[in-house]
Amino acid sequence: ANTLQAMNYIFKKDLQGANVEIRRAELRQKQAADKHQSDLKKLEKKKNKEKIDQKSLDSIYSQYKIFDAYASKILNSFQNGFTYFLGGLVYELNREPGEAYIDYEKSFQLHKNRYTLGKLIELSSALNKKEESGKWQKLHRELFGDINASKPADLSKKPELVVVFFCGNVPRKTQAKFSLWLPKKSFNVAFPFYNTATFRGDDIYLEINQNGHPLGRTEMVLDFIPIAVKALKEKVPGITIRQILDCSQKMKSKEKPPNTVDCWALLPQRSSIP
Repeated sequence: ANTLQAMNYIFKKDLQGANVEIRRAELRQKQAADKHQSDLKKLEKKKNKEKIDQKSLDSIYSQYKIFDAYASKILNSFQNGFTYFLGGLVYELNREPGEAYIDYEKSFQLHKNRYTLGKLIELSSALNKKEESGKWQKLHRELFGDINASKPADLSKKPELVVVFFCGNVPRKTQAKFSLWLPKKSFNVAFPFYNTATFRGDDIYLEINQNGHPLGRTEMVLDFIPIAVKALKEKVPGITIRQILDCSQKMKSKEKPPNTVDCWALLPQRSSIP
């Protein structure tokens, strides 16, 4: 919500208002990421307290390895590259290249793409960060091929058209039943899942033309599919531990002798026993 509100401020040419909303969005995302780390520590303590066998957890975790290629594209599901990209853009519009460089770097770390990497090369050259410029150029050659960035950019004279294009969807979440292996028995348990066959294949982009002359094409700075998959994988440990505890409780209740009766239950509520 804060990120979209920041865009509204940009359209109104209120850069200060946009910057405030972006900082709020970044703070909320960081708080969510920190809370997740705290929750993971609590889950680890609960796992140790309940003496949950790691093999039981792995029997479920292995089912989600199919999503590793998607989830590995981002650091976590709580912070997204578009928010930081927008922050870099606002700083550039406000003629603060140093601050823009910081936000573009954070954006690139969250989602690697050609355009943001180009901005890092451009700004590091303009800011005379020679070592970092060389690092980014080397990375560009490894990921996307060579780039001509030998001359520092003149940020005061270089016009630039920025097009923000939203086009994405997340596949519908389904259920899948897996065998949850416990020391004495296995259970068929339903878990949330995604059908990878419904995932979008190639990146969607716009090609920008003026009077038939190509000006460029959009680059993806935020992909919803890795975020959705990562969010699911982040929830799997908690879901699995709860399912293990539920199944363990069912086993214990079935192990109780069927004819045992609590003797106190046979006594009347008001007894005259001295």
